[in-house]
Amino acid sequence: MAILGIDEVGRGPWAGPLVVGACVLGDAKIEGLTDSKKLSAKKREALAGEISEKCEYGLGWVYADELDKIGLSAALRKACREAVKQIQAP
Repeated sequence: MAILGIDEVGRGPWAGPLVVGACVLGDAKIEGLTDSKKLSAKKREALAGEISEKCEYGLGWVYADELDKIGLSAALRKACREAVKQIQAP
């Protein structure tokens, strides 16, 4: 059984997209992986590369114009579905 984690960015800004990331780490061992708010920009970038190499992941985007039309809750659901659909883990 795989455990899939999701998180979003862009729920609070006045403009810009809502983005949801979904990831299955599987057996990957990634040193230093923790809450992104506790990491420097340099460390986040390094970990992003390692995650993309070792893990299954997907990104769901809802841009500001669509978010304004469908609302935050619907946009969050849509972005989550799009991100999860990209995952190829069992």
